[in-house]
Amino acid sequence: ATDQLVNLEDVHREWKHSGLQHPRAPAKLKSHGAMYLERSLVHAGFGKQLGEKINRLRPVEVMFGDKIVDFGTIVTPTQALQPPKLDLTSLGGDGKDYTVTLTTPDSPDCRLHWCVSGDTTLQPYIPPTPLRGTGFYRYLISVYQGTLLKGEDEDVISLPLVGCAHFQCSWDESVGRTLARDLGVDEKVFVVQRSKKIQEDAAERLFKRREWEMKTEFM
Repeated sequence: ATDQLVNLEDVHREWKHSGLQHPRAPAKLKSHGAMYLERSLVHAGFGKQLGEKINRLRPVEVMFGDKIVDFGTIVTPTQALQPPKLDLTSLGGDGKDYTVTLTTPDSPDCRLHWCVSGDTTLQPYIPPTPLRGTGFYRYLISVYQGTLLKGEDEDVISLPLVGCAHFQCSWDESVGRTLARDLGVDEKVFVVQRSKKIQEDAAERLFKRREWEMKTEFM
C-alpha cells in the first residue's frame, strides 16, 4: 500500500463544519467550529457585545492573502492592507445575500473599518490601525443575513447576525500611513512613564546586583 498525504486545509474545514451537536444551538447547526468559535469570542471579550446571539453563530472562512483567520488569529496590519476574502458557502447562499462588517471595540479613531452589503460597498475598507504602544486590538468580522441600501449602514444591527470570525492586530510601520491616508489624522504614540520612585528602586536593585556580582567574581 502506498502512503497518501492528507490535505490539512480539507481536514480543518471538515472539522469546522461538521461534528457534535452544539448544546445550545438549533438542530441544523452541527459544528465543532461553532463551539470553539463561541469559546474564543467569550475569551476575547466579545461575549457582552454579542449577547445570546453568540451561541447561534457559525465560523466564516476568512483570508488576508494566504493568511487564514480563525479564532483570534494574530494578523499584522501589513498583512491586512487589502480587504479579506470571505467564503460564505457554509452559511448557505452567496455573498449577495449578506452584509459584512469589520469592526473593533478598541480603536479611538476608527471603529467601523468596512461594510459591504451584497454588491454595494457602504464603508470602504480601512486597514487595522492599532496605535503604537497600546498592545493588541481585537477585530470582529460579522456576517448578517440580508442586505442594506446606501446610507443605511447604521441599521446593520437590525439584521440577524449569522456568522463571524475575529483576529488580533498590533502596531507595525504601515499604521501611520493608513491613518494619514484614510483618516487624515497623525499617528499617536503611547509610552509607559514610570514614577521617579520606581526608577530609583530599579536603579538601586541594579546597583546592588552589580555589587554582588563584583564580590562573587573574586571568591
